[in-house]
Amino acid sequence: MISEYNSKEYLQTISDLNYFEMIRELERESQAIDHALSPGRGRRGIEKQYINDAIRYRSIVGGFLFFLRYGIKPGGVSDSDFLTFRTVIEKLVKKGQLKDTILSLFENKNT
Repeated sequence: MISEYNSKEYLQTISDLNYFEMIRELERESQAIDHALSPGRGRRGIEKQYINDAIRYRSIVGGFLFFLRYGIKPGGVSDSDFLTFRTVIEKLVKKGQLKDTILSLFENKNT
């Protein structure tokens, strides 16, 4: 889990993984955030001042996982956050793990 809940930094750290490794890592990261947001039975929670950052981070990580699985833009992700997915998606396209037509979803998005 990225300590500052920086989704751009996190996406950069997973950008060289293959498609299936990326899915596994995103699932692991999502679960770690979920557990931290719902502490109990020996699990430490997130400090109060970071909860909003963690919730936003979880939304973006979960949104990227959704996008990889279904190939459509998640409803809860802003256009500017959605555009941060592009670099990682381009790498998967170059590896031949996604079709290049997926890149058309990034056209006409506001920055």
